[in-house]
Amino acid sequence: MSAKERPSARRKYPFLEVYQEEADGLPPDLQGPFLMAVNRYGLNEQPPDFSAWNDDKRALLEMAWRHVEKWLQNGWTLSEKRSHPGRAGAPKGNQNARKIFQEEQG
Repeated sequence: MSAKERPSARRKYPFLEVYQEEADGLPPDLQGPFLMAVNRYGLNEQPPDFSAWNDDKRALLEMAWRHVEKWLQNGWTLSEKRSHPGRAGAPKGNQNARKIFQEEQG
Protein backbone atom coordinates (compact mmCIF):
# COMPACT_ATOMS: atom_id res chain seq x y z
CA MET A 1 0.00 0.00 0.00
CA SER A 2 1.49 3.33 -1.02
CA ALA A 3 1.57 6.39 1.22
CA LYS A 4 -1.15 8.01 -0.90
CA GLU A 5 -3.51 5.07 -0.36
CA ARG A 6 -3.12 5.00 3.44
CA PRO A 7 -5.25 7.19 5.68
CA SER A 8 -3.24 10.12 7.03
CA ALA A 9 -3.36 8.75 10.57
CA ARG A 10 -1.43 5.69 9.34
CA ARG A 11 1.24 7.69 7.52
CA LYS A 12 2.25 9.22 10.82
CA TYR A 13 2.81 7.33 14.01
CA PRO A 14 4.85 8.33 17.00
CA PHE A 15 8.23 6.67 17.18
CA LEU A 16 8.67 6.30 20.91
CA GLU A 17 11.83 5.90 22.93
CA VAL A 18 10.61 2.49 24.09
CA TYR A 19 11.08 1.08 20.57
CA GLN A 20 14.74 2.05 20.57
CA GLU A 21 15.20 0.79 24.12
CA GLU A 22 13.82 -2.61 23.12
CA ALA A 23 16.06 -2.68 20.04
CA ASP A 24 19.10 -1.78 22.15
CA GLY A 25 18.37 -4.81 24.34
CA LEU A 26 18.60 -7.15 21.36
CA PRO A 27 21.78 -8.55 19.81
CA PRO A 28 23.11 -6.29 17.02
CA ASP A 29 22.03 -8.68 14.25
CA LEU A 30 18.38 -8.48 15.44
CA GLN A 31 18.11 -4.73 15.97
CA GLY A 32 17.56 -3.84 12.30
CA PRO A 33 14.93 -6.51 11.63
CA PHE A 34 13.13 -5.56 14.83
CA LEU A 35 12.99 -1.85 14.00
CA MET A 36 11.85 -2.66 10.45
CA ALA A 37 9.03 -4.73 11.95
CA VAL A 38 8.04 -1.73 14.10
CA ASN A 39 8.04 0.51 11.02
CA ARG A 40 6.04 -1.90 8.90
CA TYR A 41 3.45 -2.34 11.61
CA GLY A 42 3.26 1.37 12.37
CA LEU A 43 2.91 2.44 8.75
CA ASN A 44 1.08 -0.48 7.11
CA GLU A 45 -0.43 -2.49 9.98
CA GLN A 46 1.66 -5.41 8.71
CA PRO A 47 2.23 -7.81 11.60
CA PRO A 48 5.79 -9.06 11.99
CA ASP A 49 6.85 -12.49 10.82
CA PHE A 50 9.79 -13.74 12.83
CA SER A 51 9.39 -17.36 11.70
CA ALA A 52 12.59 -17.30 9.61
CA TRP A 53 14.73 -16.90 12.73
CA ASN A 54 15.95 -19.81 14.84
CA ASP A 55 14.11 -20.53 18.09
CA ASP A 56 16.38 -18.49 20.38
CA LYS A 57 16.43 -15.39 18.20
CA ARG A 58 12.73 -15.65 17.40
CA ALA A 59 11.97 -15.79 21.13
CA LEU A 60 13.96 -12.59 21.70
CA LEU A 61 12.24 -10.81 18.81
CA GLU A 62 8.78 -11.90 19.92
CA MET A 63 9.42 -10.84 23.51
CA ALA A 64 10.57 -7.38 22.40
CA TRP A 65 7.64 -7.18 19.99
CA ARG A 66 5.04 -7.97 22.69
CA HIS A 67 6.42 -5.09 24.73
CA VAL A 68 6.18 -2.47 21.97
CA GLU A 69 2.96 -3.63 20.29
CA LYS A 70 0.81 -1.99 22.98
CA TRP A 71 2.73 1.26 22.50
CA LEU A 72 2.11 1.15 18.76
CA GLN A 73 -1.61 0.62 19.33
CA ASN A 74 -1.73 3.54 21.78
CA GLY A 75 0.23 5.70 19.35
CA TRP A 76 -2.31 5.05 16.61
CA THR A 77 -5.14 6.05 18.91
CA LEU A 78 -3.41 9.33 19.78
CA SER A 79 -2.52 10.02 16.16
CA GLU A 80 -6.09 9.41 15.00
CA LYS A 81 -7.48 11.71 17.71
CA ARG A 82 -5.06 14.46 16.77
CA SER A 83 -5.76 14.22 13.06
CA HIS A 84 -9.54 13.94 13.29
CA PRO A 85 -11.16 16.30 10.77
CA GLY A 86 -12.96 19.17 12.42
CA ARG A 87 -10.86 19.04 15.55
CA ALA A 88 -7.82 20.83 14.20
CA GLY A 89 -7.12 24.50 14.74
CA ALA A 90 -8.45 27.02 17.19
CA PRO A 91 -11.87 26.62 18.79
CA LYS A 92 -14.80 28.04 16.87
CA GLY A 93 -15.18 31.77 17.48
CA ASN A 94 -11.55 32.29 18.49
CA GLN A 95 -10.45 35.81 17.58
CA ASN A 96 -6.71 35.56 18.30
CA ALA A 97 -5.64 35.72 14.66
CA ARG A 98 -7.79 38.80 14.08
CA LYS A 99 -6.31 40.54 17.16
CA ILE A 100 -2.73 39.95 15.98
CA PHE A 101 -3.56 41.22 12.48
CA GLN A 102 -5.18 44.36 13.91
CA GLU A 103 -2.18 45.04 16.18
CA GLU A 104 0.19 44.75 13.23
CA GLN A 105 -1.96 47.12 11.13
CA GLY A 106 -2.52 49.73 13.81
